[in-house]
Amino acid sequence: MTKNKENGSGLGVFALLAGAAAGAAALFFSKKENRDQAGKTLAKAEKQIEHVGAEIKKNPQAFARKVEKQGERLAQKVVKDVSKKSRAVKQKANTTATKVQAEAKAVTPTITKKKVVVQKKLAKK
Repeated sequence: MTKNKENGSGLGVFALLAGAAAGAAALFFSKKENRDQAGKTLAKAEKQIEHVGAEIKKNPQAFARKVEKQGERLAQKVVKDVSKKSRAVKQKANTTATKVQAEAKAVTPTITKKKVVVQKKLAKK
């Protein structure tokens, strides 16, 4: 009985999400310019699919090599972007560390002087 309850609640959430998605789609497609834009995008995608299909039928091995090269380029681009971002994060961390060290140095002499004064007073007694 517990399993049925759990499955039922999951279906309810799914139905709620599906209804929200359908409502959003209906709202989007209610405007003529959105329908026109979607139609243009679908026509463009259809042409690209036909072109790719013809290319695959013509020479599947060449197409596979082409896709592999594109994947390698994309991977190199991602690695390059990630390394740029990591350098930026590293630079920011270094800058922050430098600021913290400078603040620590500014505070340290004051503490050291007080310790010296306290130690001198204790030594006199």
